[in-house]
Amino acid sequence: ACTITATCAIGICNCKNGGSCNLFSGACTCAAGYVGDYCETFDYCRYELERTRKSPCLNGGKCAAVPKTVISTQGGDGTGRDCVFPFNWKGKTFTRCIDDNSLAQGPPFACGVKFDGHNDYLDMGGFHPGYVATYEVWFKVDVIQNWRETVIGNMDSCWDAALTVSNGFFGFAYKPNNGGCTAQKITTMKTNIGHWQHATLTMDGSYMKLYVNGSEIASQQTRAKYQPSGRNMYVGGEVWCGGTCNQFDGVVKSAKVYGSVIGTQLMKDNAAGKPFDIAKAVTQNNLVAYHEFGTDGATAGGCIGQEHNGKDWIISKDRTQVSGVHCNVGNFIVKAGVTCIVTWWQKYANNTATKNTGGRYGNFEVFAKNIYIYGSLTAWGAGYIGGVRPNNVKQAGQQGFGTQGLG
Repeated sequence: ACTITATCAIGICNCKNGGSCNLFSGACTCAAGYVGDYCETFDYCRYELERTRKSPCLNGGKCAAVPKTVISTQGGDGTGRDCVFPFNWKGKTFTRCIDDNSLAQGPPFACGVKFDGHNDYLDMGGFHPGYVATYEVWFKVDVIQNWRETVIGNMDSCWDAALTVSNGFFGFAYKPNNGGCTAQKITTMKTNIGHWQHATLTMDGSYMKLYVNGSEIASQQTRAKYQPSGRNMYVGGEVWCGGTCNQFDGVVKSAKVYGSVIGTQLMKDNAAGKPFDIAKAVTQNNLVAYHEFGTDGATAGGCIGQEHNGKDWIISKDRTQVSGVHCNVGNFIVKAGVTCIVTWWQKYANNTATKNTGGRYGNFEVFAKNIYIYGSLTAWGAGYIGGVRPNNVKQAGQQGFGTQGLG
């Protein structure tokens, strides 16, 4: 006699960038050049090596991938580390962090890094893209300070390049053509407190230009082909004082650095929140750094299911059955002495396998801020069952169920 065991339930991969999903293991097989658990990173080095059998770098240079760095942070209103969805704002319902700035004043849960203007800054690492570069950032100002607030840039040793806000006005810092120390260009365009704005600073080796939402607002001749400071690039502060001076007071949603001057159409597309093709940006625009500040908090990775709106879910009755996908739970608690049971995907009826309808049984996922199992949570026997052996000689057996039904 042979023993037929259960087949595991279907996997959910959430593969990105054209990756294919193994439905049983839940693993992603990535398209050429993409790496990561979800194929979320485009590795130009690997892509070129596989395509041409040689490194894209010359003269022994070391090739490094450009990762998309995602930082889970608080909502833009500063109420906590996680955004709770869905929520209503001015008659509209939002189910995730906003991806565009089409709303003049973003909803309170447009996620990002909150900088307090006093103690907060982000060190992007010791690099500069060269004398031809683009700094691109999507941010909003919370408080107008009476000093220069550096949003992003290299500010150190008089060889500076940074996108700034001074007394509420857009501006930038640069190395002047006369060879002097840092100069500052302050525009006549004022930022709007609490309003999302997309700003881009470009350097072509002769001029710096500042764009807001894809439209040029200022231009300034600089020292020819000067390289910004080789010390670390900061978001929200300045290098020379260790990040503790000229700090930004507001929220930053994303920051990108390119080793090229990007076109205004790409600026406008990024400002509008259109899908960003990181592979194209690396290969065509020389993207060298990409930071996405803020995720969907408790729904990071995507959660489609029953919405709990941040409320606690406490299992206090013994042998309570649970199933399905549950999103935005505050604290999920199974009390001591209580056994919580995942509902079987299919049941036995008169020694035969009967498939439940709806496909929601045999599976339980909970996206919660905290999970506390003081009792027990069991899914024993809840998955797909295999075949049923006959009780009598010459009696037909019963086929088991698979991911596509009987078979």
